[in-house]
Amino acid sequence: MPQPPQVGTRDDHFDVTTLADGSRLTPRSVAAHTLHENADPFHIIKPSGTLDTTHATYESVDERTVRVRGSRYIEADGYTNKLEGAELVGYQTVIIGGVRDKVVIERLPELLPMAKKYFDAKILDVFGGRVDPDTIDINYRLYGTGTVLAGTEPTPLQPQEVGVLITVTAPDQGTAHAISTFVAHASSHLPIPEYEGLVSTLAYPYSPPETDRGPLYRFTLNHVATGVTPTELFRTTPEEV
Repeated sequence: MPQPPQVGTRDDHFDVTTLADGSRLTPRSVAAHTLHENADPFHIIKPSGTLDTTHATYESVDERTVRVRGSRYIEADGYTNKLEGAELVGYQTVIIGGVRDKVVIERLPELLPMAKKYFDAKILDVFGGRVDPDTIDINYRLYGTGTVLAGTEPTPLQPQEVGVLITVTAPDQGTAHAISTFVAHASSHLPIPEYEGLVSTLAYPYSPPETDRGPLYRFTLNHVATGVTPTELFRTTPEEV
């Protein structure tokens, strides 16, 4: 496993050295770290103040060490704590497939919403009304048609093949898996108007195609607490070693 860099601190600078054999460290890679989860790379807000890197310089000492000078720390008027939290959404099963047929690719945008309506009725039938379709999320992501940019591609896309990621999220893993079995089957035989009979639409690299992911979480808390001391929000238990 890669080892984290080592930082040596001095009065007017600090040195960052990579510890991994065969690796190198550049001023750009060290400076780029100020962009990690920060809205402003020159003012990095911490609980007790702000790190100002406006006049910081980054220079190579050797191939594995970078020296940083000129940053300063500005103390805050009051101490703050950043709070982050997540909640359980449900349990998820995924199905990975692909399609290279141009006719099928062009039809998918209209066929998938129809399939979801079919799945709602199928869920009620299979589970005898014990599972509410509104508690189940069935989602298709078509990689190659603009999924990453969510429909904001700067130029029109004409994919020759598309990767399909299907996710089924339910209140429990058993339900997610059970639903994914008929979702996978139906998705591989969508009715294509241009073709007659039962045709194959999606190809799956694995059999069976369903893979359980387990619990799924989402962020629900991202706040800053003000007017607190460094320790009052945390339970502390001292231990003698």
